[in-house]
Amino acid sequence: MNINTTKPLGIIVFILCLCAVHVSFGQTHKSGDSTMVWSPPDKAFSINVPVTLKDAKTTYKDTSHSGYKTIKLFGGKKSGYVFVVYDLDLVEEATKRSLEDKLGGLEFVLGGDDDYEFVETYIKIGGLDARQIVYANQNKKGLIIDAGGRIYILGLSTKDRKDLDSAVAERFFTSFRLLNEKK
Repeated sequence: MNINTTKPLGIIVFILCLCAVHVSFGQTHKSGDSTMVWSPPDKAFSINVPVTLKDAKTTYKDTSHSGYKTIKLFGGKKSGYVFVVYDLDLVEEATKRSLEDKLGGLEFVLGGDDDYEFVETYIKIGGLDARQIVYANQNKKGLIIDAGGRIYILGLSTKDRKDLDSAVAERFFTSFRLLNEKK
């Protein structure tokens, strides 16, 4: 009796390869924990976020004062997290202001115009100066980033306060990278 051992061996090797592929690519994450790299249509920057952010179609345009030419808003929500990104294009006079003047007062975008208490810290993100805001009595956290002629505001609101310090939140805030300087 002649037994062909190459077919069963080939099947075993094939099954082992499938298992290896499943283990390496099929890892599951806790809901809301997996992220992807997202960029706005102009590819000015990238961030890691667990949901595709949508253009809120709320572009503000005004060149009549020394503030912003345009303000664009992107947002999305997933698993108790609400993510927002503002893109503020500064008029030339505003780019000459001090860091505190450029980034000051913008916390209302994150927490509303009421007088909420917050803790602020100046930090660096992707080599850029930024102002981190954490509200004392709200489940909101934000990052206001100075990119020269533009200011980017990353905002996060959560159902549970502890989620402001989650891995998802950490990746969202620390992954910001400027891809090309807009003129």
